Amino acid sequence: MPRYLKHILFWIVILVFQVTRSLPSGFSAPLNDTLSVLVEHTCMLPILIAASYFTADWIFPKFFYTKKWTPFIFSMIISGLFFILLMRSLLFFFYFPKFYPEILIRHH
Repeated sequence: MPRYLKHILFWIVILVFQVTRSLPSGFSAPLNDTLSVLVEHTCMLPILIAASYFTADWIFPKFFYTKKWTPFIFSMIISGLFFILLMRSLLFFFYFPKFYPEILIRHH
């Protein structure tokens, strides 16, 4: 099996795992709940993929494997904060207005 197919299969398994783990009652959840959870995790998946490959392909080879501990820790913290803020922004500006507008109305 080509390497890119292994990567695609891996991320599909991750998506299925996250969706089923997030449903309140597993596979027997109502369709609306399942669709909203699927959309949420599908939207987050590209950010998760970017964070994972950035860490594995750039941060680890550049800092961890060369034992540059201070830049490694600093870059892990900064990239973690960046990707967390990116995910939260996506939730706040896209996902919540689409699926849970009452949450945003209540807080304004």
